[in-house]
Amino acid sequence: MPLFIAAFDIATQTGCADGHANGKPRAWTWNLAKAGKGRPHRLAYLRDYADRYFAETQPDCVFYERGLGLAAAMEIGMSDDTMALLRGAIGVLEASAAKAKIPHIQPVGVQEARRYLLGAGRIPKGEGKALVRERCRMMAWPVANDDEADATCIWAYGCGQTSPAMAAMTTPLFARRQG
Repeated sequence: MPLFIAAFDIATQTGCADGHANGKPRAWTWNLAKAGKGRPHRLAYLRDYADRYFAETQPDCVFYERGLGLAAAMEIGMSDDTMALLRGAIGVLEASAAKAKIPHIQPVGVQEARRYLLGAGRIPKGEGKALVRERCRMMAWPVANDDEADATCIWAYGCGQTSPAMAAMTTPLFARRQG
């Protein structure tokens, strides 16, 4: 049986995707803003989501978007509060996955995942999200927003890393035709 892969685009709107490496992913969003204002409440909400998800699903591997480096975050003007939330959320997800005894937990650079899915060496600045969403549409992967599209992109990357024989299944050659 192919591995069951889970992937996350961690943010206040956390995009999630999972599925077997030889199949079609499902995607959904965890809205941490529902916890109210304040980082501690949002992180606790994420912990509850993640603990429940990992207990029910038991994926073989978890991949998530690696956080921005400090220099890149400063360059785009990210606030200290946002940086703390994102770093904290990564820690929460990793700890929850480890608690659930998920054997493989790995960060992925979003650009690396996008290059994998899109087959592009260089993605024009500001076009990555739209291109990923279009590829998901071509593959008939159900995504409702950019966060789910990025999570699905990370899922595809994870499938290729853990099941190389299945890697071709994430290319347009195997896309289901839209009618």
